[in-house]
Amino acid sequence: EEALKRQGVERIKVTLGDELNLNMHEAVMAVDTPDHPEHSGKIVEELSPGYMLGAKVIRAVKVKVGR
Repeated sequence: EEALKRQGVERIKVTLGDELNLNMHEAVMAVDTPDHPEHSGKIVEELSPGYMLGAKVIRAVKVKVGR
């Protein structure tokens, strides 16, 4: 990870409960959240990290979202 930082690559930070942003996130899974309707369309789990080089996304964060 230090080698990536030296090249200007940074990991995209994801907070559970964030709104899905298709510019930075790739929803690879959706789960029913009937007990928590406020989680609908929001990130409930990060599955794989994503990275940015400057202002450009070079790999989107793979996430699980609520529905």
